Amino acid sequence: MTERIQSHGQPSKVRPRLFAMFTALTMMVVCAIPSLLPFEAYADGELADGAICIPQDRPLGDDTTDSTTDDSVATWVGQDMYIGSPSTTGGATAAYGQNGQTPGQSYAVEAEGLTVVGGRLAINSIKNSWGANYGSDGKAYSGRGFRFGIVGFGGQVRPDSGDALIVAGSDSSQMSRMTDRDGKAVNVLGWNDAAPLGRGRGWLGALQTGEPAYTAKIAGNQSAAMGLKDKTPGIDYPGGSNSWTSVYDWSNGNSVAYGVNNPLSSVNINGTTTDLTNFGTTTVTAQSNELYAMEATGTVTASSSYQGDYKRTKYNSGKEGVEGENGGTKILNRTIIEATFNVNERVLRFTGDGESMLQVFKIKASDLNNNGYSGTSFAFEKIPNGASVVINVEGGNVDFHNGWRFWWAGANELGGDWSKYEIGNGYANELNTTEYQRNAYVTASKAIMWNFNEATSVTIRGGQATSAQVTAKKQYRWDNGGSWYDGDTTYPKRDYSSIATVNDDPAAAMLGSITVPNGTFDDHVTTNGRVWVGGNFYMNNPTKAYTFGDGVSEGDSSSIIDMDQERHNLQWAAIVKTNCPTIGWQKVDAAGNPIAVGTNDTKASFRVYGSLDAATSATGTPLLTVTDNQNLVDQDQTQGVFKIQNLKKNATYYIKEVGAPTGYQRSENIYRIITGDDDAAHYAKIDKVYNAQGVEITSPANKNLSGESGIVNNPSGAAVEWGKRAEGDDESPTGLAGSEWELTQTSATPNQKWTITDNTAAVTGVQILRNGQVVTGSINLETNQQVELTAQVLPSDAVQDVEWSSSSSMVSVDKGVVTVLRNANDGEDSTVTITAASVSDPTKKATVTIVCTPITVNSVTIKPSGPISMKQGDTQKLSVTTDPAGLSASWESSNADVVSVSEDGTLTALKAGTAIITAKSGDKQDTVTVTVTQPVERTSTDVYVKWTDRGQAKLYYWNDTENNNPFPGTAMSKVNCGSDSWYKFTVPLTGNFQIIVTGNNDGDKYHANGNPGVTDIPIPGTESSYYINGWYADVKEGAPSGCSVSARSSAPVRTVQSNDETQAVAELSDEVALADGAATPSGPHDVNQAVGLFKVTDLADGTYTLQETVAPAGFFLNPTVYEFKISGGNVTWTTGKSPAMVNGFPWISDVPTEFGFAKLDGGYDNEHPTTNPLAGSTWELEEFDATAKQYKHHSDVVDCVAESADKCTGADTDHRGGQFKLEKLGIGKYRLHETAAPAGYELDEDSYYYFVHDTAPTEGSPVTWAKATKNHDDKGTPTEITTVQSVGNYVNFAYNFRKTGSVNWVKVEEGNTGKVLAGSEWKLERRDGDTWTAIDPTTITDCTDTCDANGDQDKETGRFEITKLQWGEYRLTETKAPDGYNLSDKTYTFTIDASHLTGIKIQVDGKDLSDGNLIENTPGVILPETGGPGVNMGLVYLGVVLVGIAMMGCGIALCKQA
Repeated sequence: MTERIQSHGQPSKVRPRLFAMFTALTMMVVCAIPSLLPFEAYADGELADGAICIPQDRPLGDDTTDSTTDDSVATWVGQDMYIGSPSTTGGATAAYGQNGQTPGQSYAVEAEGLTVVGGRLAINSIKNSWGANYGSDGKAYSGRGFRFGIVGFGGQVRPDSGDALIVAGSDSSQMSRMTDRDGKAVNVLGWNDAAPLGRGRGWLGALQTGEPAYTAKIAGNQSAAMGLKDKTPGIDYPGGSNSWTSVYDWSNGNSVAYGVNNPLSSVNINGTTTDLTNFGTTTVTAQSNELYAMEATGTVTASSSYQGDYKRTKYNSGKEGVEGENGGTKILNRTIIEATFNVNERVLRFTGDGESMLQVFKIKASDLNNNGYSGTSFAFEKIPNGASVVINVEGGNVDFHNGWRFWWAGANELGGDWSKYEIGNGYANELNTTEYQRNAYVTASKAIMWNFNEATSVTIRGGQATSAQVTAKKQYRWDNGGSWYDGDTTYPKRDYSSIATVNDDPAAAMLGSITVPNGTFDDHVTTNGRVWVGGNFYMNNPTKAYTFGDGVSEGDSSSIIDMDQERHNLQWAAIVKTNCPTIGWQKVDAAGNPIAVGTNDTKASFRVYGSLDAATSATGTPLLTVTDNQNLVDQDQTQGVFKIQNLKKNATYYIKEVGAPTGYQRSENIYRIITGDDDAAHYAKIDKVYNAQGVEITSPANKNLSGESGIVNNPSGAAVEWGKRAEGDDESPTGLAGSEWELTQTSATPNQKWTITDNTAAVTGVQILRNGQVVTGSINLETNQQVELTAQVLPSDAVQDVEWSSSSSMVSVDKGVVTVLRNANDGEDSTVTITAASVSDPTKKATVTIVCTPITVNSVTIKPSGPISMKQGDTQKLSVTTDPAGLSASWESSNADVVSVSEDGTLTALKAGTAIITAKSGDKQDTVTVTVTQPVERTSTDVYVKWTDRGQAKLYYWNDTENNNPFPGTAMSKVNCGSDSWYKFTVPLTGNFQIIVTGNNDGDKYHANGNPGVTDIPIPGTESSYYINGWYADVKEGAPSGCSVSARSSAPVRTVQSNDETQAVAELSDEVALADGAATPSGPHDVNQAVGLFKVTDLADGTYTLQETVAPAGFFLNPTVYEFKISGGNVTWTTGKSPAMVNGFPWISDVPTEFGFAKLDGGYDNEHPTTNPLAGSTWELEEFDATAKQYKHHSDVVDCVAESADKCTGADTDHRGGQFKLEKLGIGKYRLHETAAPAGYELDEDSYYYFVHDTAPTEGSPVTWAKATKNHDDKGTPTEITTVQSVGNYVNFAYNFRKTGSVNWVKVEEGNTGKVLAGSEWKLERRDGDTWTAIDPTTITDCTDTCDANGDQDKETGRFEITKLQWGEYRLTETKAPDGYNLSDKTYTFTIDASHLTGIKIQVDGKDLSDGNLIENTPGVILPETGGPGVNMGLVYLGVVLVGIAMMGCGIALCKQA
């Protein structure tokens, strides 16, 4: 019964990065094609065209001196590694060592290559492997322990030198602690609990000449192994004086370093220090995730298979040796270890698609279950030669017994007879296996990657066998013939054969690399490949299966064929292979320094071609495309260093850059590397350089080559950035909107200026348009057809710059012009995605699908048909016609040194000889023979100058003789070279001469050879042509691209038929057409859509100034002129003229506009002002309108009086009464005038105060105002200005003068208030501190006619009004009463202040007088006869009484005397 696990379907597209990776792998099949052809094409002399090489895998072996170099990690353990297993008592989180737990024991023996452990290493190995003599007599025997770096039998794939073991320490460990026998906290520990001692240690060291002496780096204390206390090395267990440690150097050297701080950061691999700190995330997890995301390319089915008498052997079973000698004849020996048993296993059959160079399968974790069978075995078929295999295991945890058998049919189908493809015993020597089995075993191991991406626990248990017949014996025979026998008296019989049952045999090995990025791997079997584990890793074989006696093997074993668990290191084929040459080169800058870019920046990309013709052809097929550090393609992960594997030897390879690193220009040259005869060598010498048309470049200056392998990138136009912030916003600045700038290139002649405005329109989307309509579907194009697309960035006021890109080399896109370059290759997707991404926000993009339709070519015809004769130096134009008409054609010359052919079919005769010119279109071609004769001596030199912004150009030439043309020279011809416009002139001179090129006038001279360069430009004249590619560029030999001799042509433009309309696209504009409302800035402009943040791109080398021309609203204009220089694509701000750097970013601050003034108490006149702020005024602020030439209302300014400024909500932000602050007014002219005075003060309605906001005032010199009238001129400048000097701390102030008060009272008769009394007089006094001062006049009389100006102003009898009273406390006393009335003895008081100026209430004895301030007098006055004051009768009566009393007193006194 066959169980279907997964149905085969078409693979979906992988992510772009992986797509590139697997494209490279797919090209490996190219190597198979030449072997089918009867001849081989040669590119240069006897060198073959470059091609992909499928390496020959070497079988596993036991020659430890013959290894394959590895430059990566064989075993990666993110947490703890056990040679054994966690204790059953405490588990993985227990404390281990002294006073702690002991891990489970294991018969595992060795790990090949570099082992890296992120946590701790526990070693409880009990296998008596790598035995050594010890003891006082040197006869005792024990194993050295678990070996790191070198295995006795395996892939022999390891570093040539450096580290074999790294233990990082406790940071990643699950163990609570690890303590050695001396009580020290350690990170490695070995246990030696059973005799013979010494097996529970790890060791490094060379045992024979040719083996590398590896090193180990271990964090933490030196570890004393358990069980060896009070034991003597070399006596009680094998090893030198330092072998008491848990990991030791067998050579007794210093190769094991303890106490290393962060050993992951400095791992030595082949002499190179590598930082592996993030290896687990950037390599292990990242690769697993990438592979896991891929769609399956093949199918998996499940079945079962029974086989009787299945036999497995030890790897060296039957290998002959020499036992001794007898009578001159050698006695040979051999050891036979094998087992025969029945197997009944579940089988998973993996069927590939037969095509893909990366075969991807998906299975569920449960598919690996044994389901009642003894194990699960695997079979593979239809896997192309050289392909790699990924098995993505989906779902949860895994636990199964591995089967004994493994089938690998390669590219073949398994068919009916699977036996010829069974390779389970393929590790063994040639006595027990076929050559196919041995090679296929390694091929499968290197091809397969088991990816347990989701599992947190993976357990792979060993093979099971019941009642296995085990043969374990030693045999002998004479060297001169005879049969093998089991021994005699001289050579004792050593036969330990028996019947055995095993349930966990590690010899049922796993083939392929294993990655468990998110879990633990409990491994019971030998593994062949990489093992990368994010959690713990257990090499776990605790159970003895068989004892192999003395003379046969090493005693107890967990395997019935004595093959205990080992880690065999084989690189995954998709990452590295052997037996094929590699090539390499570097990406450097003009100074030869490696180019490194940021994490999110674009890295350099190259195509590798097998021939120069392919490299120069627009339709040439590359062998592969590689991006710097591209996983699985670039084998050197050093940034800027490329290494490509699996290439043919003795062949040519042409390197062509297709994408430059961020900040650099792409090199247009083609670089050649030749591989030699060494299968495993690395070739990194560039021996020839060609221009884009295939013409060899001989001038070193034009090669863009540094050293032997450095491909130079010149810097591209640089980007300058800055931000606009408010002064004082220092910690985390916020950008201010609305500023504008003038950017000036001062190094240009004349200076170039641009206005930079703040782009703040956030991009919401991008649309791709065709003929002004948004493209909603796909576009069908035939090969060589073009279509012009435009992009609109939304909204329309956003910056319209977009970056165009194509998903395939089949289709190019340049400024929206899409061209199908070639037919799709076999198996290649014919749909290509064109993307337009906003430069301001690359996450906003639009795409359109181009469906590429191949075109069938019926015929190609060259005219004239030839043969053609030419003289050296001659040129001749050929034409080509195709059927159907209008197809592109490529031109080739069989001997480009004799005749070269340009992209338009123009022949150039270079030297005497014959060449065949071929025109190709599709799969059809035509040829013509050209013969060159009669060399002609060159008498002239062509000069090309690129000057695109001049309508004309003249060239003046001269040399040391009198050969010259009159200045300013002769008009140059305008020619088109490719897509660029150039000026050309043929100078009738050879050898050294000089030229001057002028433009619009005689003084308008062209500069070359640097900045500022020279205008008298020297030309060597040794070549037929020279060109200068723009101002300040160097003079270079040859002609510009598109004008020079070329080996290939670009496709002529055809028309696109769409919707019954023919769209002509032959004439293309550099301008991108935009929908209504959109605008593309010309020249440099801001592409950063964030408010107040600026980024201006594509600035050429030179010196620039930057100055603010418009400030953000509410800020003063910053007058500083900033300066920066661009050199080599790098921006450097000039010292003293640079913005402030805040968090590494340049910020330019503006001072917020602020105008302050004060309202002061002016007292009662200008003669006695105060400096006291006066609260309560209101003002109108007006702004000058230059268009209307008048001041217009801006806002009302009400004096804010509050506890703090944040309580002020109006225009005035100063909370102190009488003090004003107006902030963030725009740049312009303003004026203020008072509209409401404080209570008690006069309104100053005729004064206007003018001020101007432009540049920020210097510190300590605030903006000042000018006092004037309402009148002003057309520019808003006031007239009739009154000078105002500062007062105290107030620069800008305005007085308000106090209003005076008045008081009224009426003199009336007591009891008869209706009777007003005339004739009273009064004294009025004002308090001055503690004293009272009389007010002038000192006597206030009742005015009835002409009144004193300062006295009573009420002319009615008995009524008083006193005016012009200043503020204060007053008292009023009567000094003369009306006639006939008593004088008042009371004091009357009142107060004048800002709130009480009229209607004053007079008080007496603290109480208000009656309404109208009525002051009463009582009658009782005797009028004199002639006037004068009356007599008070009370006083008369008092006098009479007093006289009477006196007389009585006198009478009494006289009586006493008598």
